[in-house]
Amino acid sequence: CRVLGVQELHFLGYRDSGMGGSPDNNHPQAFCRAEPAEVVERLLTLFRRFCPQVVITFGPDGGYGHPDHVAIHRHATAAWREAGNLPQPPRKLYYTAVSATAFRRLREAMWRRGLISEMPSEEEIARRAVPEERLTAVDIRDFLGKKMAALRCHRTQLAPNHPWLNLPEDLREYMGYEYFLLAGARGVETGPGEKDLFTGL
Repeated sequence: CRVLGVQELHFLGYRDSGMGGSPDNNHPQAFCRAEPAEVVERLLTLFRRFCPQVVITFGPDGGYGHPDHVAIHRHATAAWREAGNLPQPPRKLYYTAVSATAFRRLREAMWRRGLISEMPSEEEIARRAVPEERLTAVDIRDFLGKKMAALRCHRTQLAPNHPWLNLPEDLREYMGYEYFLLAGARGVETGPGEKDLFTGL
């Protein structure tokens, strides 16, 4: 949060689940076991306080199938829909997305350099990717240093020697865009080729 300049971080009161079949998923406070109505109401409480214009969450597959990611996709999407009744409802809903083109280019560049690539396989890219014309591609190159610094803080997920954290300078440009799929809009004119999540607001 310090690196990104986030002033407030709000937890929903649950604990991490594991991947499918993990014993962690049996814990009564595991997020994947949370009561949907309870989670949605906790999200709506935050919506009422902060009046966000844009809500971002995972897509239906949770990025890579993690039960918590799949669950927050469902709950955040449900909360966005219910928030239509609020005095100041969020106007746009986005899912994080994958650009097949960007993934392939980075993977091939890493292979050419002899770097170990933990990028998804071609089959996984094809399964997860969204057609390019439907993506909102946000240029974050001016903030790439902060992005990399924030990733380094996430030590439980990325070890210091992880290839993504040690890309040669000229390969980091491949991480200079974030991709999103517009999943819902209220009273906003939208169209293909957006470059900003706040377009139309």
